Amino acid sequence: MRRLVYAALSAVLVLLPVAAFASLGVESTFLRLLTAGGPTGNERILWSGKFSILPDTNGISPATEDFVFTLESFVPDPESPDGGAFVQQYSVVVPPGGMLSTDGGVTWSLTPDTGTTLETLDVTAVPGGGFMVDLLDRHASLPDVDYSTVRVTLAIGDDSGSVISTMTQTGNQWLITPSAPVPAPPAEAPTQPE
Repeated sequence: MRRLVYAALSAVLVLLPVAAFASLGVESTFLRLLTAGGPTGNERILWSGKFSILPDTNGISPATEDFVFTLESFVPDPESPDGGAFVQQYSVVVPPGGMLSTDGGVTWSLTPDTGTTLETLDVTAVPGGGFMVDLLDRHASLPDVDYSTVRVTLAIGDDSGSVISTMTQTGNQWLITPSAPVPAPPAEAPTQPE
């Protein structure tokens, strides 16, 4: 019996790293953080983003799997080989059953009494593949640290993905820095027929 328990535990430990390779392609389209020391009554975290299911996933089910949103800030450290590390500043977990779809799986939203501080969490399938996410937590307590480089991670069950963004500060508010538009290639001069 003891050998069976050890064999089962070994199998779980061997299979865990495989699940870590499953991924979501994540993109931040909007991020606003409001830290301590400013006006009250505003949102503390407002995030809008997108994710796509990459080929190495086993599929997602927001209604039956944990949904985890994590925000980390980059803390520089000249002694570190990577120049610093990301440190978790906020995380929220919506447990299985915490999201519900009333339209056949096109949109999932928070169920009443999910046990989180989230006011809004909507996951909506978009035409052509992928999903839009809107998250609002007006009760989040964010420490007053440097959020100039942040990493957002989404995990749904054993599938996850991250995106790194730069932010700018105005008072106690941090906003994602919009990407610079990619310049269009120069137009070719028209050729004259000979």
